[in-house]
Amino acid sequence: MWLVVETTTMNLFLREAIPTALILAFIFAHRTFEAGAAIERGIRLESAPRVEKVQELNLAEFLSMRQRSDTLIIDARSAQAFQNGHIPKAINFTDVVELRATISRTKASNVVLYCADANCPSAQQVAVEVRKNNSFAVFVYRGGFAEWQAGALEIEKQ
Repeated sequence: MWLVVETTTMNLFLREAIPTALILAFIFAHRTFEAGAAIERGIRLESAPRVEKVQELNLAEFLSMRQRSDTLIIDARSAQAFQNGHIPKAINFTDVVELRATISRTKASNVVLYCADANCPSAQQVAVEVRKNNSFAVFVYRGGFAEWQAGALEIEKQ
């Protein structure tokens, strides 16, 4: 009896605990990579409290906001991802200082950032930095490029 219980417990461990540990390791590695990319682009992650978030838009809200002439769309993904395909009229984020200058030049009153998908933290991190001491509204399109592609919407390539 003891051997049967031990085998059942071991099977349960192998089926559930190990895959869960692998998933958590992947998520940690992905978040670490994204944080490294954000730091390279001039975002000080320690200056943005975790609780601070920018208002998120769903696809319908983003489509509506995108039609406005005073809206600037920012792709917070890497330059390589941007070149492979992006939402039309979007510009690629390079660094916070340059982005603030671009926003000032365009006189945008609404700025919408997006990232790879709903789990990508880059858009929120950039948005928190960009909206500091500025007079324009900043939003994040939550679904990101993945939702845009899934909807079979138009994509630009460079």
